[in-house]
Amino acid sequence: NAPWGSGKTTVLQLLKRRLDAHEDIFCLLVSPWEYDNKTDPTTALIDEVLGGLQKKLEEGKGFGDKVKDTLNQLRRRVNFSKAIKLAATSALSVTLPGVGALIDLFDDGNEKENDEPDPTLQGFRAQFAEVMGSEDLAPLKRVVVLVDDLDRSLPDTVVETLEAIKLFLSVKKMAFVIAADEENVANAIGRRLQTTGQPITSRLYLEKIVQVPVRVPVLSREQTEEYLALLMLADL
Repeated sequence: NAPWGSGKTTVLQLLKRRLDAHEDIFCLLVSPWEYDNKTDPTTALIDEVLGGLQKKLEEGKGFGDKVKDTLNQLRRRVNFSKAIKLAATSALSVTLPGVGALIDLFDDGNEKENDEPDPTLQGFRAQFAEVMGSEDLAPLKRVVVLVDDLDRSLPDTVVETLEAIKLFLSVKKMAFVIAADEENVANAIGRRLQTTGQPITSRLYLEKIVQVPVRVPVLSREQTEEYLALLMLADL
């Protein structure tokens, strides 16, 4: 937690560098601010996490094929949800997407006979928890997702990103570090809750999501000069 320009992104990058040194930890840096405003932020974040994890397993050794197949199934479920959201959005705008656009969203090229994708995210969390706790994934002790620039996102993206973390991805072995200006995030949540009529304050909402708040200390002028000097010395 810190205002814009206080070094939150730098802290995340330093943390990622430290975590990447551990073979049994997979660290992924995401930025919901960069998501296309036409997509569903919930499924976009879930798919980015699953895609990163899938790539990690394909590159590494000691991971069974069963867990890779299950991740494929989970991604199909997420992509099917994307397709439904796209269809609903297109219907509202009276502009139906081409058949190819829909197929690309939920067809991963590995469809098996009688393997019907679930068109909802019902049961996703339970299946994801089962994957993370499986013996095939035992060599991987922790998956850490670093979330940057959340406070720069639109209110809908802020809330749906937090809900994706809490409702779908928050299982054992998963950890999330959110770098944001708490005030901006709270304001975005407040604007979203006003439109839904939910009787809950933005602060209470945040407390349900974030377990350990950490404030990035503001550097003094002297500390800033020392930091810049160290950066220049590092390049010599």
